[in-house]
Amino acid sequence: MNFKISFKNSIRKAIKVFALLLTPYTVAAQNVNLKTDKLIYEFNDEILVQASVDAKFDSVKMSAFDNVKSISKAQLSSQSSSIKGQFKIKQTISYRLRPLDSGRIEIKSPTFYFNGKEVIGESIFITIKSSKLSENDLFEKAYKEFIEDDVKPINSVKVVFSDSLGYIERYNKDGWSFIRRLSEREIKEINKIIK
Repeated sequence: MNFKISFKNSIRKAIKVFALLLTPYTVAAQNVNLKTDKLIYEFNDEILVQASVDAKFDSVKMSAFDNVKSISKAQLSSQSSSIKGQFKIKQTISYRLRPLDSGRIEIKSPTFYFNGKEVIGESIFITIKSSKLSENDLFEKAYKEFIEDDVKPINSVKVVFSDSLGYIERYNKDGWSFIRRLSEREIKEINKIIK
């Protein structure tokens, strides 16, 4: 019987120690470090944004963008270290933006959630130089970006098919979603166009 009580106490102590080890992961989340790869951009440049926190977060909500558009989904990277018995973790969200206008532009911090609490970093400001492109060049630039960008405008439609099978997808805030199959007649008509 003494063995059972001693074993239970050992388990309780182990759980408390484990909980203490995890504490730095959740308590240290007080600052969001928001940065871009540079502060002055040409109108054609892509903007790399990184938002880092010195803790493991529960979730993140991306901020709305003014005068820029998102061209890639956010990528998460994590680094962890142990220095003198102190465990640390750093998580970084990276994403790419493209300017829609020139001038001074505010990049707002994503909102990070830790144990139900919101943490938002300070905005940063970048400068986008004026475009020297002609109207035709701007149109060609927009067309090229539409093809290359990972994030498409909401309600964009994609047709996927082979010789005898095909379907249509629509892009929404959650990504691509299936709409319907293509008929045999539609596949034949598309094949006529591309051959």
